[in-house]
Amino acid sequence: MNVEEMPDPILRALAGLRPFVPAKTHDDRVRARCHDVLARRRRLRSARARALDMALAAAVALYVAIGVSEAARLAFGSG
Repeated sequence: MNVEEMPDPILRALAGLRPFVPAKTHDDRVRARCHDVLARRRRLRSARARALDMALAAAVALYVAIGVSEAARLAFGSG
């Protein structure tokens, strides 16, 4: 007997199944949830980006202020 001729109950059961097609309402619901998650992430990232920009601007401003004060101290000899 050949292997291909052996009846396989699992393959027969699988052949009898109807193809799975998700419902349109399910697709719409999943799509809406995905868009909500992406929108939340976008808002969170933009808030983080603004905070990082503010911190960087503050660091640069502090660096410039220290540089100007050191230049004034050296130029006018007070110290």
